Amino acid sequence: MTPDRVQHIKLELTDYVRERPNAGDTLDGIVRWWLSDGLRNSTRSDVEMALRQMCREGTMERVGRIYRSTAPEGTV
Repeated sequence: MTPDRVQHIKLELTDYVRERPNAGDTLDGIVRWWLSDGLRNSTRSDVEMALRQMCREGTMERVGRIYRSTAPEGTV
């Protein structure tokens, strides 16, 4: 895990939910579908670390196996 890579993943996930405020997916779905080509080779561990940080920061939440934005629609 590299802190810079995790930070880049967090920024990309923020952009993703900004464009799709109702999006929600499992960790595997996020790794496969939410990242751009430049980050698609990120490890599952790096993406999970980014999501955990975002959950601690209150920008994402985990409900069961699903991660989703905590921001009201259109405010991310």
